[in-house]
Amino acid sequence: MFPKPYLLFALASLVFAFCATAQGLPGNKQLPSVSFTTPDGADTSGDPHEWMLKPEFRKDLNKQMLRLSHVQDGILRSMDGFWPARAMVERFFDMGPDYAYLALLEDDALYLSYGHLFLASQGKPFFDPADHTPFVTPTLEGFALSPSGNTLAVTVGNGGTEIAIIKFVDMETGMVRDVTAGPVVVGGDMGFSWLDDTTGLFRKAATTNLVQGDPSEGAEWTLLDVRTGQTGAHVFGPSARGVKSEYGDWFGLWVPSDSDVAMGYLWRGNFIDAYVADLKSVRAGNPEWREVGADLLLSDVEVWNNRFVITATDARGQSVLYTQSLSGGPLRQLAKGEGDVSYLFTTSLGDIAYVAARHGDTHQLYRLSGHQARLEPVALPFIGEIDFDSMFGVKGSPNSITFDLSAPNEPWRLMRLDQTGPAYPIEVAGLAKARPAAAMEAFAWRKDLAVSKDATDVPVSVLTPAALNQSAPAIIHVYGSYGETTMAGWNPSALAWVGLGGVYAECHVRGSGYYGPSWHADGSGPDKARAHEDMVACAEHLIESGLAEPGKIAALGGSAGGLIAGPVSLKRPDLFGAAIVEFGVVNPLRSLDGPNGATQIDEFGDPRKPEDASLMATSDSVELARTVETVPSVFLCVGFQDSRVPHWMSARLAAVLAERGFGDRVVIHADADAGHSCGFYTEDQRDALAKQYAWLLNLFADGSKPFTGP
Repeated sequence: MFPKPYLLFALASLVFAFCATAQGLPGNKQLPSVSFTTPDGADTSGDPHEWMLKPEFRKDLNKQMLRLSHVQDGILRSMDGFWPARAMVERFFDMGPDYAYLALLEDDALYLSYGHLFLASQGKPFFDPADHTPFVTPTLEGFALSPSGNTLAVTVGNGGTEIAIIKFVDMETGMVRDVTAGPVVVGGDMGFSWLDDTTGLFRKAATTNLVQGDPSEGAEWTLLDVRTGQTGAHVFGPSARGVKSEYGDWFGLWVPSDSDVAMGYLWRGNFIDAYVADLKSVRAGNPEWREVGADLLLSDVEVWNNRFVITATDARGQSVLYTQSLSGGPLRQLAKGEGDVSYLFTTSLGDIAYVAARHGDTHQLYRLSGHQARLEPVALPFIGEIDFDSMFGVKGSPNSITFDLSAPNEPWRLMRLDQTGPAYPIEVAGLAKARPAAAMEAFAWRKDLAVSKDATDVPVSVLTPAALNQSAPAIIHVYGSYGETTMAGWNPSALAWVGLGGVYAECHVRGSGYYGPSWHADGSGPDKARAHEDMVACAEHLIESGLAEPGKIAALGGSAGGLIAGPVSLKRPDLFGAAIVEFGVVNPLRSLDGPNGATQIDEFGDPRKPEDASLMATSDSVELARTVETVPSVFLCVGFQDSRVPHWMSARLAAVLAERGFGDRVVIHADADAGHSCGFYTEDQRDALAKQYAWLLNLFADGSKPFTGP
């Protein structure tokens, strides 16, 4: 049994940062002013930066961004704070585990580490994607064992793109078969599911050209003969019988263990549509899909003991857990989330179903067992964040799972949970690390409440040096979309900043899921005004608490977090002296011009509708930058292979700022290989973070209270 695909996009979070004066650099150096040249023959359609959206000019755009990034890179590295920041980043990242996925076998363990697949019993890679794929920069996206455990499916991505292929490995010999499936669309799951030992299903990409279109648009789950590589019928997707899809839907498929049915999912915004089909008909290539919970706002549907286990949102905006017979019939309510409790999803293993829930910014697990479907909380060694992508069944123990658990002062630890008893930590030879108890004593972590403009209490989590007795340069991170909540888990980037003497806060604005579905609803859609006001309240709270000073706070937001961090920095530069935007949505009015834009309509609004467009403009940093009087400094981080948020959004923001004479306040960090991240390789990502911190150290320093790192 291997992990259920996590259906919600992990839309990453990071940053957007600004300052009212140009950066003073070592030796009186100045960052070169950002500027863009319009290629010959470009049709600007009244917008001088319209050409950036055009596929035919993408090479011109990429070259210009890389040239700027390369020149600025050398200057950023020459700052006094870069190498101390790099060492601090390295220190805390190295305290975490050296694996991404880990599954326990009967007498061994299988795990991914730094781009290779290992068995714990072997001292060399069990599978190296560079030896078995044509990709120049291959990435491992996940793995899944066949039901018998004899064959391993490994999804290998093409660099930072979300396009991949699947390879198959014989577990007994370690030999990689000649069979290859693809192209596969990944993102949130590995794009493959086993039906039996010889047959699988993969999400076949509609295109492999990210410049021309979205590979997930029109993607179909397709039968695959694992022995020969021969593909069969499309069984789930826009053309599947009984499925009602809309523009921008993302299709997921799951085959529950010990079940005679298959589950199909359409992801849209923060909710899903769920479908069920007879497994025999799926194998035959002619399933008729039936919708499950058509009248509910669904978060997840799982199959357990001949019934559905359903997590949904009721009319009052509360999270509810139901069961229902596989044949339909009435719903039975098992539990209702009160206050900050949200039931997220369920995974079924033998006689037990494990239900995951979010309590504010921490996770909890419950067991669902017995004929009466009793729901009982599971005791955890400590409370924090669970990595659901690490949730694997244990081969040879059908009711057991493993998962990773962490807290702000506890690096990720591997846990095991059996049919009875509490979860307990386990160690895998070669992967255990010393617990930095002494290092953690230098930090203090607390939860506060900020008061927003409409008198709403907004949770804010604050990490500071333990001995802090004065204000310090601060970063406030925000995401605030899709009902996703930044959890109270191990955050090495935050710890590195605090290790340098700063304050790091997480603002749980409306639009996140901190207080459940209703909290998300209050901050979703085209109007992000409440989320903007919440972010301002968090900044004012840090100032009133004596932890920060006006103008020495950086707004940090990435991906959908760009809808908040960017605009509040432009609207309130008196509070936010800097902003860092990583692969951020900074031009939502043009979101439908991107490959993944249609998927965002439910969360961001539809720019084709005038009533939506007028509201979206207040969250559009490109539009705001055209008119604001004071422009802070901004650090923009992008990857050219990003199919979720196109990098031309950041380029358009930089171009508008340059057009207004503020090009010397823009930093661009561009990576040609990266996707929805700040770097393709681990070292590139750590370098990007160190550059951001060195930039902020320099930006926020003043003569009376020097801030130059450790």
